Amino acid sequence: MVNNDAVNIYIAVAEKIKEGLEYTSQFGAVCPLCGQTRIRTYSSPKWKDGVKIRYHRCSNDSCLLNIFNLSVKSIEIAEN
Repeated sequence: MVNNDAVNIYIAVAEKIKEGLEYTSQFGAVCPLCGQTRIRTYSSPKWKDGVKIRYHRCSNDSCLLNIFNLSVKSIEIAEN
């Protein structure tokens, strides 16, 4: 049997991370759920048209992003 509360939490977390994060040189990508800075990058394709996309996973054991094994995208725009 599926726990409706767990499903609703999962959906809320997925919606929160769908848009992606801003990546900064000072903090890297910050987890949108627990606030951990410089969350681990697991994929980082090359720069394209002045934009760098990275994919991250949070390593905080108590964070729902980690518990649900979800990743989040960050976007960095080249400074001219």
